[in-house]
Amino acid sequence: MKTRLSRVVLASGLLVGSILLANIAFLPFHARAASQQASGAAKLTIDYPLSGSIFPPEITPPTLLWHDSSAASDWMIEVSFGGRTPFMRVNSAGEYLQPGELDTRAGTSLEWTQEQQSTHTWKPDDKTWKQIKQLSLHAPATIRITGYADGDAAQPLSTGSVTIFSSPDPVGAPIFYRDVPLMIAPLVGPGAIQPLPPSALPLIEWELRDIGQPRSHTVMENLPTCANCHSFSRDGRTMGLDMDGPRNDKGLYALVSTSKSMTITNRDVLRWASFKEDAGALTFDPTVKRFGFMS
Repeated sequence: MKTRLSRVVLASGLLVGSILLANIAFLPFHARAASQQASGAAKLTIDYPLSGSIFPPEITPPTLLWHDSSAASDWMIEVSFGGRTPFMRVNSAGEYLQPGELDTRAGTSLEWTQEQQSTHTWKPDDKTWKQIKQLSLHAPATIRITGYADGDAAQPLSTGSVTIFSSPDPVGAPIFYRDVPLMIAPLVGPGAIQPLPPSALPLIEWELRDIGQPRSHTVMENLPTCANCHSFSRDGRTMGLDMDGPRNDKGLYALVSTSKSMTITNRDVLRWASFKEDAGALTFDPTVKRFGFMS
């Protein structure tokens, strides 16, 4: 799936750069000497995942992201599980984060911030990630990253750690979401946020993602109007979708049965403005109107 202009999607399972993975070892827990924080070691900040993150069992391997303020050029990534064996140790070159493919329909250039350019990455392979998930079901997994100078594994220059968990409860269903391009437009003032121009509405795509797969796929595109808030009934048989109508009418809501091929017609759409005051009422007070979304 293409990455839209001025947006970097950092989500579990999306590979944003080529990750060099080497020298995976499973060592007894007492072999922790190399991971101990040395006096005066610089702080290493792990940006993703956040400490305390919980991963569902079917999710694909995440890409770890970190910043290192030291002069380290090699990193040791160690994973322990509540102080029990096995203890995983992985050597990483900490490749820099790389931009993904641009959707040229939204623009042709992308400027990276200094923070993005200095982000180091590592992604476990499928086998290693499966073991981490299994072993962190009953005890938290502590991921420690320690930086070293090139060729000098005796003195750590930096260190940082996070703790993650695995859940036994699967997501159990694909995720339906709207993919909206972020387009560069002339600012009308400092920090101004501008709406998507009408010409860009056909670029909005609706995606379906099974988090156990590395990619999503497009299920709806080229809509002539803007569709936004959506939900499905508990049994998955009905979809509710908030839509914009002609003449900027923001009060349309579609209810349509779920099927492999779905078409929204006029008979599937409610228009809130069609609810009028009761002409036969003996008062000039407006009729009470109650509206609700399917949720």
